[in-house]
Amino acid sequence: HATAAQAGGGAHGALIVDDPEDYLPSEVASMPEKLMFLSLVNIAKCMRLEAWGLLKRKSETTDQVLWKNDAYPGWKWTEENEKELEDTIEPELVVNGQFRPKMTLDESKWYRLRMVFASIEQRVEVWLADGGLGAANCEFQLIGKDGVYLHEAPRPIQRIHLSSGSRADVAVQCDCTWRANGPTCGAKVMFRSVWQPMKAMGNVVTMSETVAEMMTLEVKRDQGASPAEPIEPFEVRRPCYLADLRTAVVPRANHHELNLPMISPLVVQFDGHGEVWSHKGPPALA
Repeated sequence: HATAAQAGGGAHGALIVDDPEDYLPSEVASMPEKLMFLSLVNIAKCMRLEAWGLLKRKSETTDQVLWKNDAYPGWKWTEENEKELEDTIEPELVVNGQFRPKMTLDESKWYRLRMVFASIEQRVEVWLADGGLGAANCEFQLIGKDGVYLHEAPRPIQRIHLSSGSRADVAVQCDCTWRANGPTCGAKVMFRSVWQPMKAMGNVVTMSETVAEMMTLEVKRDQGASPAEPIEPFEVRRPCYLADLRTAVVPRANHHELNLPMISPLVVQFDGHGEVWSHKGPPALA
C-alpha cells in the first residue's frame, strides 16, 4: 500500500497552524518549540508490503526495489522467511529521520514538544527512563492531543501514548540533580511499540512488542538558575465543532452498532446486518 510505504518509511510531516494572538497564556505561547517527527520504521513489514505489491501471487519471490541494502544483498521477503525477518529486524523509532539523536535543553526551562507519529500498524508509548545517580530529573506536562488543547491544561503524565497519525503537544523541563557532575546532565527517552490487532475473550492480544531507546536529552547546567515555575492551569476558547458531547442525551432511535471484526470471517455488520468483506464493493447496509 503506497501510504504504508511512505508513512511507514518516514515520508511524513506536519502543518503547524498558529494560534490567534493572546489565545494562550504568555508562559505557554513563549515556550521554545521542538518539532519532532516520530517514525516507527518496521523494515520487515515494509519489505513484505513491497513484495506483495510487486508479486502476482504470494507464492512467488522478487527482488526488493525500495527496501534493500548493499550490505545485505540476501534480504528478500518470502512466505518462508517472513518470521525470520521479523525476529531479526526489530522496528526502530527514529526522530526527524535520525536514529537515537540527542536534543539539548537549558536547565529549568520549559520547552514545547510538538510530536507527530506515523507507523504501519503499531502504536507506541514514550517515557523518560530512570537514569539513577547523576541523571537529569525531567517532567512531562500534556498540553494537547491531535491538535486540540485539553479542556484544562496542562496534565502531568508519565507516558505519551501515540497511535499512527496522532499528535501530542507536551511541555518538558529538566533539572540536573545535585549528584550530577560536569557542565551537562542527561536523560534517556525510551519507547515501547506494540501490535495489538485484536481481542480474545475480552483481552487485548499482543502479537509483537519492542522496547528500546528513542533519544537522549542533554541538559546544560546553570548553577544560578532558579527552579522552573509550574505551568498555571489554563483553558482556551474552543470552537463550536469541539463541543463536549459526553453528557448529551441521544434519542434511542439514533443508537446503532457497527461491528468491525478482526479475525475471519470478516463480516462487517451494521445493527446485526452485513456480509463478508471482500475485494468487491459491499452492498449498502441501510
